[in-house]
Amino acid sequence: MEEASKRKTLKRPSPAEAEAESAGAVLQGVRDQLLRERADFENYRKRIDREKAEWNWKSRAETLQQLLPVLDNMDRALELLNFKETPPDWSKGVAMVHQQFLEVLGRLGLEEIEAEGASFHPGEHEAVSVVHRPELEENRVVQVFEKGYRRKGKILRPAKVSVNRLSAG
Repeated sequence: MEEASKRKTLKRPSPAEAEAESAGAVLQGVRDQLLRERADFENYRKRIDREKAEWNWKSRAETLQQLLPVLDNMDRALELLNFKETPPDWSKGVAMVHQQFLEVLGRLGLEEIEAEGASFHPGEHEAVSVVHRPELEENRVVQVFEKGYRRKGKILRPAKVSVNRLSAG
């Protein structure tokens, strides 16, 4: 008898209730799909932002690398002006243009790598010659042949230097 009373208490859902339950399941599926689509779009947006930043960095780095020979030649011109007799206004004008060029490159993130007198670092310096000077420390940069530069911590061009070695070999 108890079984019969249990069967009577378990009631079948009405067609309206069944339809509401089915609609609730469909709604939950749509919500889940919407959340997945939203997450996919957010991941896409983040990937595009990363790619955009990387492209921006690479394009600026390439531009700066193209301008480094111009900067080298301006440095050479300033050195030459110090050794030749040139009109002071002309020398001053070239120095001002050089300074302005350095400021623009600095705003683009260009930084000169410390070289002369610094400790030799293979990631920042390229040793093109070795000298033996007992009065100087081991692995000390003695002379800079070509300045090196970095942008936001990444090397654009290593400095070409001469390094002091105390020991042979």
